[in-house]
Amino acid sequence: MIKAVSGRTAARVRSRDERGHAPVRRAGETGCGNSDEALLAGIRQGDPNALAMLFGRHGDALYRYLYGLMGRREVAEDLLQDTFLRLWRFGPRLPLDVHMSYVYRIAMNVARDEIRHRSERPGLSDEVGLQGPMAVSTFEDEVARGDMVTRALSVLTPDQRLTVGLHYFADQPVEAVARITGVPVGTVKSRLHRAYRRLAERLQEMEGGHERER
Repeated sequence: MIKAVSGRTAARVRSRDERGHAPVRRAGETGCGNSDEALLAGIRQGDPNALAMLFGRHGDALYRYLYGLMGRREVAEDLLQDTFLRLWRFGPRLPLDVHMSYVYRIAMNVARDEIRHRSERPGLSDEVGLQGPMAVSTFEDEVARGDMVTRALSVLTPDQRLTVGLHYFADQPVEAVARITGVPVGTVKSRLHRAYRRLAERLQEMEGGHERER
């Protein structure tokens, strides 16, 4: 299912590129090598095959992260598309020592912009929640109570929410979360401690059927 989502998103990236950006061709042979760092270097050099190969390798994981944060299929697809479009546009300015934490930082910033946008739009709820057929997803198989965690995230501050998303849904270790967010490891641990404690309280309320006004 996630592979199908990735395929649709890749097609949308190609479609938008046809309207003014370098086309993203189907991944094939590329002279930039196969490691993440080599593919990112290829993107820096303007190789569209490198972008397609990186998408094929990490698109599912990034989708799970964004879907876990937002809880809506269409929003996660749009944010995933925006993540790779930004990466492509940033390509010539990517640092020489770029690695995947940079891509996760782009995804995090895209999600942060969406969360902020929702909080600033009257009538546009920031309440996350699973919708439609995606409600029964691989999250229920891969992450215990993943759907409930997604719905509970709205009780957190934006920084806590993004940090938990990286640690929980993207399965990033604390050190990697610190690199992605650009804050010290101690700050990440503190955010996670407070966030998981608040989530535990909220999940207990939800499991007990005691939904209350916030």
